[in-house]
Amino acid sequence: MSILDQQLKSIRTSRKHVPDYLAPKQLPSLLFEATEAKDIDDNTIFEIGINAIKNLIQFDKYFKKFQKDLFHESKRGFDRLRLSEKENLELNMLIKDFLDHLSQFFMFETAHQCLEYLIRIFKINHFNTEELVAFGFPFHQTKVFSRIIQLCNLEDSRWEFFAPIQKEGAIFDRNSLVNRCIKTPWLINYICELVKERVENGISFPVLVSFYTNVLIEIFTLLFSNDIKVSQDSINTILTTIIPYLTFGLNYAPNFHSNDEFQVATFMVIMKLSSLTQLSIEVTNTFIILITKWSLNQEKLKTKQTDALRCVIFLFQTQNSLLDFPKGSFDNLLKFDKLAKSIVKLNSQTHTQKCIHAILKEMCSRILSAQSSQELDENMNFLEEIVYNIDMTKHAETFANFLIKIYNEMPNSKSKPESEVNFQLGRSPSKSRSPSQKRKPTLLFEESGMDIESQIKPKQTDSSGTTQNIENPKNPIFAPLLRPTLSQSC
Repeated sequence: MSILDQQLKSIRTSRKHVPDYLAPKQLPSLLFEATEAKDIDDNTIFEIGINAIKNLIQFDKYFKKFQKDLFHESKRGFDRLRLSEKENLELNMLIKDFLDHLSQFFMFETAHQCLEYLIRIFKINHFNTEELVAFGFPFHQTKVFSRIIQLCNLEDSRWEFFAPIQKEGAIFDRNSLVNRCIKTPWLINYICELVKERVENGISFPVLVSFYTNVLIEIFTLLFSNDIKVSQDSINTILTTIIPYLTFGLNYAPNFHSNDEFQVATFMVIMKLSSLTQLSIEVTNTFIILITKWSLNQEKLKTKQTDALRCVIFLFQTQNSLLDFPKGSFDNLLKFDKLAKSIVKLNSQTHTQKCIHAILKEMCSRILSAQSSQELDENMNFLEEIVYNIDMTKHAETFANFLIKIYNEMPNSKSKPESEVNFQLGRSPSKSRSPSQKRKPTLLFEESGMDIESQIKPKQTDSSGTTQNIENPKNPIFAPLLRPTLSQSC
C-alpha cells in the first residue's frame, strides 16, 4: 500500500468516526502531558507555531516561504478532513519539504514548537507518519524521537516494529537498529535514500551524514563478525543494496555544490567494507574510477584530494584482485594537485606497497610511450620525486624490471653484451661463486651477491681524497640510472 493510499484510508476512516487519538480528552502533544494538552485550545497552539516559525527564520531564511502557507493566518481553525485528494497531496508535499529542512534543527526547542503546531493543526502524526519518522530518524536514540513515535499512528504501517517504543517509551538504541537492518534490508535502503534525497536537494546535514556513516560501518562490522550467523545470500542482498549508494556518493560531486562531507563519509564506508571482505574486481574498479574522477571538477573539492588518494591506496592494499589501475583512472589521478608529494606523505603514514607498484608500472608505460621531450620530462619529474623520497627496498624488483624494459627498448639493445646490461642496472657481471660463498638475499642485487648496504650508501671522494658516504637522496642507488638510461632510449 502506497503512502497516499494509507492517507486516503485514514481520511475515509476519520470521516466515519473520530479515532481515540483525535478525541478531545486525548489530544496528542509533543510539548505537554496529555492531561495538560486537553486544556490548551487550538488558538494557543496556533500562536506558539506562528512565533516558532519567526524564530526559525532567524536560523535559516529558507523557512520564510512557509509563512505563506503552512504558518499563515488562514490556517487558524483549519480542518484537514474537508480537503480534497488533490489538496491533501499538495499539503503533503509542503509538510515534507518543511520537515526535511527542519530535521537538522531537531534538538532545538523552536523545532519542537513547530511540530506541536503541525500535530494540532494538520494532524501530521496521523496523516504524515512517514515524513515524521524520517524527520527524527537520525536522532533515534533520543527521548524526543521516542515521544514522536508514541504520537504516531503506526497501525498497518512498516513501522510496526516500533510498537514496544509506543507502549513503553523506550529508547531505540543503535544495536537494535543495526540488527533490524540486517534482518530487514529495506531499512538499509530507507536510510540510504534518506541521505541521498537530502544531498540531491542540496540540504547540508552533517548529523544525518554521520548517522548514515556510523550505521553502515556498524552493519558491516556485525555482518562479517562471528557474533551472528548470516547466510551468504543475505550478505549479497545487503551489499547489493548498499553499493549503488556508495557509487552515488562518489559520482555526484561534479553535479552538486554542497555536502562535501558526504563524499568523505563515502570514502570511510568504502574503506571499512574493503577491510572486511574481498569485493569483485568490477566493483573495485568502479570505485577506483569514480574516486579518481571525484575532485577534478570543482576547485573547492581539491582540498579533499588527499582523502580520495588515501582511499585509492587502501583499496590497493586490501583487495587482492586489484593489481593495476583500471583504464583511465591513472590519467585522472595524475591531475591531482601535488600528487607525488601526497603519495610520499601518505607512504610515511600507511602501507602503500601495492599502490606504488601499480604507479611504477603505469609510469614505465608512460615513459616508454612519451611522444616528446616535454612529456618525458613531466613523467620523469613525477617518477623521480617518488623514487628519491620513498624507501624503494620493497619496490626494487619492480623498478629493476622497469629499467630492463627501457633498456630492451633501446636501439641495438640485443647486440650489447651481458656485462653492459648488468652495468646499466648497477650490477657487476656474473662471477663464479664457490659453494661456501654465502649469497645475501636482496631484491635488486639478488643475482650478483653484491652488498646492498654498500650500494644504498654510495660514496664520493672529497678534495683531500677521502671517501665519504652520501646520506641523501633516500634512494641514491637509482639516481645514476634514470636520466642517462632514458636519454639513450628517446
